[in-house]
Amino acid sequence: MTGIGSVFYWITLFLVGFSLVLSRLLGDLSSYWIPLIGSIIFGIFICAFYILIIFDILYLISFKKFRPNLANKIIYIICTVALFIYGNDQAINPKIVKYQVKIDKPAKQEKLRIVQLTDIHISEIVTPQFIQQMVDKVNRLNADLVVITGDTIDSFTNRSFYSAWI
Repeated sequence: MTGIGSVFYWITLFLVGFSLVLSRLLGDLSSYWIPLIGSIIFGIFICAFYILIIFDILYLISFKKFRPNLANKIIYIICTVALFIYGNDQAINPKIVKYQVKIDKPAKQEKLRIVQLTDIHISEIVTPQFIQQMVDKVNRLNADLVVITGDTIDSFTNRSFYSAWI
């Protein structure tokens, strides 16, 4: 690749690679849309990287017979988009997983219901309605104890964002 195509390629690669950082730096222009678009682009980039690793493994396993032709490129794009859609669905539709643990030790309480919330990632792109739905789901579980673990608040969140939650 030479000329204008090469320049376009490197500019695009730079913008995609640094989309999350750029969205945080330009977040003052829009506290919702720019971080959202940056996160989507970065998410697609990460998915493309994971699918690329799988394709490289297939290339090596096939003794270099797995060549990059048009059909494989289309499959690559479809796999990348499918992985992004799956990951996005997992992020916006939290799952309730129930475990029953039996402990053979004496206790004053016969049953203890614990709810664990993990990796909530509250940021500019998480709406108060989403958090309220999560709180409502947790309340319906009638937990004896609620534990919040993992990444709760994204470190790039600006101070003006917190005023909507306080």
